[in-house]
Amino acid sequence: MLRINLATRPFYNERAVHLLLGVIVFVAGGILASGLLLLADLSAERAVLEQEAARDEAAAGAAAAEARDLVRQVAGGEPDAVAGAAADANALIDRRLFSWTALFNHIEQTLPAGVMLVSIRPEVDGAGASVALEVIGLSVAATGAFIDALEATGAFSGVLPQDEEATGEGTYRTRLIAQYMPLPRAPAPVREAVP
Repeated sequence: MLRINLATRPFYNERAVHLLLGVIVFVAGGILASGLLLLADLSAERAVLEQEAARDEAAAGAAAAEARDLVRQVAGGEPDAVAGAAADANALIDRRLFSWTALFNHIEQTLPAGVMLVSIRPEVDGAGASVALEVIGLSVAATGAFIDALEATGAFSGVLPQDEEATGEGTYRTRLIAQYMPLPRAPAPVREAVP
């Protein structure tokens, strides 16, 4: 005959399971507590940084306002007028630096016998000049030879005839437009001192 005790149950080590669960809960609580402390520290640090940023932006705004006031004082309240006057002064300086002698030398060296120069009008900018020349030639070929000679100097480029008309005297009046970029001057020779 078989004897079975129905009141018995399997043996578990419940204390070890409870201890393990307690350790897990304790570690999780520690991690949660450290995360909350870190969050509180970061929130406080963010508040301090926001205050510093607001203070710096206010200082930058005050400095910009002070700079605008200084510009108005220096310019007499008209910064655009001062900028325009500076541009006019720079244009006058560019015109003053323009060498009429060099321009006339280039034209004199290239002007053929059958062409007469009537007028010259340069428009100077920082990169060089645009030159309008009005010439009277005995023939269209003579004016063409003058155009070729100008471009051969290297100081003139893009020489184009704009208007060409026959005059009643058998000559041709031509208006030429060219870009004039004078070649840099060669340095003067250096003399050695004689001992």
